[in-house]
Amino acid sequence: MLRRCPTTINNLRFADDIDIIKEDESTLERTVHSLHKEAMRYGLMMNTDKTKTMVFGDKEISSKICIDGIELENVEKFTYLGSNMTYDLDCSKEIAVRMAKPMANLKTLDKIWKSKAFTLETKLSILKTCVFSTMLYGCETWTVTKSCES
Repeated sequence: MLRRCPTTINNLRFADDIDIIKEDESTLERTVHSLHKEAMRYGLMMNTDKTKTMVFGDKEISSKICIDGIELENVEKFTYLGSNMTYDLDCSKEIAVRMAKPMANLKTLDKIWKSKAFTLETKLSILKTCVFSTMLYGCETWTVTKSCES
């Protein structure tokens, strides 16, 4: 029987965007400096204007992280691949936005829903593609609380 070892995800990468995920400020600082050092080794520069810090659970961090003497801005929220992340893991605004977009899509497709020219199968396919996929995009990152469930 094949046993799987748990995998810890500590960074997200897409094109030239990297999100480093660490459990505490000191580990985050060490990892940012390590990334900067490795990037320089290959002739790459970290864009300090676009580089931000955020610690989940803490609005502020006790020590500022600096790269080449430039202090990185600490933020309360950021958008990664279209999903909003907040320091307090409050996904209520993200969920509200994700619910509003498909509702707008649903309304714009009103003529299709009322049309007799499309089969039920085709309408369901359109619903899954244009409405459900929009609503559920990024739902893997949501922290769903009791207040969000209602």
